[in-house]
Amino acid sequence: MDESIEFKTINIDRIDETDKFFLMSCRTNLTTLKESIKRAGITSPLWVLNKGKNKYRLINGFLRLKVAKDIGLEKIPVFVFYLRDLNNKNDLETLFSLALEENLTVRRFNVVEISMVINSFFKNFGVTKDKIAKEVLPRLDLSPSVKLVRDLLKLNSFPIEVKKYIAKNEHSLKTSLKFGMFNEKEQILIVKFLSPLRLKENYLLEFLENIKDISLRDNMDIKDMLNQEISQISKNEDISTQKRVEMIREKLKKMKYPIFNDLLKNFNLLKKNLKIPPEIKLLYPPYFEGDFYNITFSFKTKEELIKIIDKLRDISKKEEIEELILLLHGKMRKLSVSVNESDPY
Repeated sequence: MDESIEFKTINIDRIDETDKFFLMSCRTNLTTLKESIKRAGITSPLWVLNKGKNKYRLINGFLRLKVAKDIGLEKIPVFVFYLRDLNNKNDLETLFSLALEENLTVRRFNVVEISMVINSFFKNFGVTKDKIAKEVLPRLDLSPSVKLVRDLLKLNSFPIEVKKYIAKNEHSLKTSLKFGMFNEKEQILIVKFLSPLRLKENYLLEFLENIKDISLRDNMDIKDMLNQEISQISKNEDISTQKRVEMIREKLKKMKYPIFNDLLKNFNLLKKNLKIPPEIKLLYPPYFEGDFYNITFSFKTKEELIKIIDKLRDISKKEEIEELILLLHGKMRKLSVSVNESDPY
């Protein structure tokens, strides 16, 4: 690369902030960086490429530039790179690689930023997937896998709203790729719905798989599904985030397993009528797909054990036991009284 470098201070508006060719950052929380720049200014100069006519293309320092503009800085320190041919792909790739190494020394890349790096090498510089797998992924502490390259390119194709959500919540690549089950409009709707919440990794995976299964089975649009009662739960700030998440999970389970929900209602009613003492637990098979119930009990003395056995003998004579057996074999009799559905057993 035939180039030279110069340090100088330039007017901040001389940098073209719309040019994202070298961008490799996706961060939403810039509070710490902003406070640092307010206190000490920009201590690490930005990298820019001289475009001529006192205009510059940003190479490294996109977040610092954003913060500097937000707090009203007018001038900014930079290292200016000069190239004889501004369109030489090899030289541009070299600059991108240098910026990547600089970033790797000061921060950890999230999965969206990794996908941006891979996409730049592939689309901007024409590097093959095989070469990216062998030469670029190891620089990012990743295994040299062509499949991983393909997955990262797929992630990078998601709408920016989705990528910002993934980066903000630090979701894994495996879970993030589940957004690919939906089209772009659906992805944006889902992220908008999820924004008031902070789902754990396994909850996000469960949520995405459930709404996809329900939409396919019931031929229901994602928009219609998220506009129902479930949307009101998400937006209700009078309820804690954790409680909203649990309510949404339960709502989706009921939508996904309507038969199970009816079985559970009847089971809870029958169990309540049996008046089972707290030291005895009656457990149904998962989703009522097994062939038997389980009963567990606890005792500390022989007398307590005898009392439990007598209680079980009394329970076995009740009509509700016959109803429970019918329930287990899918011969459910409709019961009119409802009970608390939150009780899992």
